[in-house]
Amino acid sequence: MKDFCQTIVNSDGKKLPVPANDLLDRPLSPALVDVANAFVQLQQARHEADYDLSRRIARDDAQELLDAADQAFHSLRSIDKKASQRRLFLLGLMFHQRWNR
Repeated sequence: MKDFCQTIVNSDGKKLPVPANDLLDRPLSPALVDVANAFVQLQQARHEADYDLSRRIARDDAQELLDAADQAFHSLRSIDKKASQRRLFLLGLMFHQRWNR
């Protein structure tokens, strides 16, 4: 999931993995890129919290992460539920590892 989102964030006109490249309309919605970026940021923070036992998380840092998650949901809700980019992005999160099989 994180890899798929990182690809979306870094795409900026570049090709996406097949079949996402053929299915997602261009340009990508800025809201969709915001959601993908938040996913990458939040996943990284989760891994650090889970595996770096020496790291302490300040309340302000935790609040920033909560705000990022809240903004990501707001951005996702701003994309029409019937929009192909939204649907394909969500499918990509679930099935990106199987798309090339």
